[in-house]
Amino acid sequence: TIGRGNNSISTNTAIGSGALSQTTTGAYNTAVGQQALYRLSTTSNNTAIGNSAGMYNVGSNNTAIGYNALTGQSGYTNDGSYNIAVGVGAMQKATSAKNNVTIGSGALLNNEIGNYNVALGYIAGQSYGVAGTSNLTTINQSVLIGQAARPLANSSTNEIVIGYNVVGNGSNTVTIGTASNTANYFTGDINLTGKVNGVIDREWVALQLNELLVVEYYSRKG
Repeated sequence: TIGRGNNSISTNTAIGSGALSQTTTGAYNTAVGQQALYRLSTTSNNTAIGNSAGMYNVGSNNTAIGYNALTGQSGYTNDGSYNIAVGVGAMQKATSAKNNVTIGSGALLNNEIGNYNVALGYIAGQSYGVAGTSNLTTINQSVLIGQAARPLANSSTNEIVIGYNVVGNGSNTVTIGTASNTANYFTGDINLTGKVNGVIDREWVALQLNELLVVEYYSRKG
């Protein structure tokens, strides 16, 4: 089926059975795929490409690319807006979630109400915790990059997690890599405003301090 969807609104494009089939006043929408933007009625500026992409979503300014991307859930309002979901099942169960960027199959698949997140990678943010067996249903203002990268707990806020299968350390933390990473390399200055915690080589630190004291002694003496 190729046309403009229900009501034949001139600025809409619908390709596929059931695509934009319930539109009343919504404009500037593009739906390509069976039942893409199926429930959309009065909202505008949405693009959905793929079977069931954006099927139950009735929000505005969304982009969903991939089978079951940003599908939403039957029986829910599904009015989340300003989302980008690319990949099979990306943000599939979103209901009121808004302002998210998700790229990767299954990324943020179970996130229903979380906002202002970036998730990049296969099943990034699909679950949470060390085991990774519990569905992540809400997360806010967080960045998850890497296959299966995930926060430590549900309802996390401002958590940054980077790396393959990396588990974060909770709200307001940054976690890069796993225990298998043996070294970190940086260029340029490193500026710290907090404490440095962890295991250090005490003998090496003591040696460096002694050298500094010797230098300081002779500089004063000269």
